[in-house]
Amino acid sequence: MSEVEFKENDQIIVDNFLEQGDSNFKLLKSNVCIVLVVGKYDLIVKSHDSSYYPKVFPVSKSVCRRITKRKAKSQVDIVIPQINDLVAGVTSDLGNKEQEMHVGVLEEIRHNNTASKTAVIREGNKRTTISFSNLVVLEQNNQNK
Repeated sequence: MSEVEFKENDQIIVDNFLEQGDSNFKLLKSNVCIVLVVGKYDLIVKSHDSSYYPKVFPVSKSVCRRITKRKAKSQVDIVIPQINDLVAGVTSDLGNKEQEMHVGVLEEIRHNNTASKTAVIREGNKRTTISFSNLVVLEQNNQNK
């Protein structure tokens, strides 16, 4: 794996971890920071939050990722599913404790003026209603291209 080259004023993501026993690490949260100084193994960064006094602190390069700037619009827009596309989506219970993955063919898009748009996908013989905004395209129907 090639080492990432950091430069002054780069916008980066710094990952924070929780260590539990031997080599058992859990990602806690990440912070957006600005690189102030680039050392051989470490960086000095400034937090990029909206606090009145941003924090300045050293951090290992190994827990940092550069944020790529200026993506083309086509790279950041989500592809809108069309009827007959193969789609995937996740539903969850009210407490967001149980998630269920659904993969199927998009059969209907329901436009309801008083609620968010929903979709019906066919998973084999089963039809499932899911929020349209939670769908991603796995395969486009050739007729939709």
